Amino acid sequence: MFNDQQRTGNFNNNNYRPSTNTTILSSFGDDSHFIATCWNQNMSVRLSPKIGTDERGLSTYADLGAPETKKTGLSPENMKTLYVAIEDNILPAIEKKEEKSVTIYMGNENDRKSVTIKTDAEGDQYIIIATGLDANNMAVPGNIISHKFNKKNYTVDYSPETGQGAIEVLVNAEFREFVDLLKNANLAVLSAHGAKYAPNMSANTNGQGFNGNRGNYGGYSNSFNKPSGNIPTGGNEASVNTFNSSEDFLPFQ
Repeated sequence: MFNDQQRTGNFNNNNYRPSTNTTILSSFGDDSHFIATCWNQNMSVRLSPKIGTDERGLSTYADLGAPETKKTGLSPENMKTLYVAIEDNILPAIEKKEEKSVTIYMGNENDRKSVTIKTDAEGDQYIIIATGLDANNMAVPGNIISHKFNKKNYTVDYSPETGQGAIEVLVNAEFREFVDLLKNANLAVLSAHGAKYAPNMSANTNGQGFNGNRGNYGGYSNSFNKPSGNIPTGGNEASVNTFNSSEDFLPFQ
């Protein structure tokens, strides 16, 4: 399909560069599964709707390549823009228990998309992806999917002798983790991803082909929740038993 010159000589074309994916946040909800992935120097976000329940009672979600799955990529500039919008609008609204949303747009006139962050009066936060926007930034219902971030709780003044605590406090843990990822998009939070990405690029420029293997044009792996090598993970990686994957995740398609 590709001759040797095409494989090794056109490194300015992103289609032929080695690509590295690292899952940095995975959130399973009642209605959808949200994944944030480092894709080279960008962040990819994907929402897969729930499609059923398996024999163990675990939720199953749409495949990576299913039309129901909505995905897009955030450049470093878009990550920073979204963070500023959240900091200026969403965080104050959470404190006031008010409803508020912020949206950024990306893509081109033929494939326009949006990412919205929303908080409601009950203190829940959502991420919403819409694809196929028209000239008026409207999308048909089938091109819109939302995900509610999960909360975690901690106990104040817990006594193991009595099993009691003074109060239970809910924390918007997953949402805050996502905000921190946006805030630190170009900093040490990406170091584990960079440890994989840099060798790929180095191998390319040293004439080793793509990722040391001329048959591996993209460097992708369907087991995206299991980073290769000894890269540390955050413990939130998706279980491969909860959904199926039939194709690589190309976030800017």
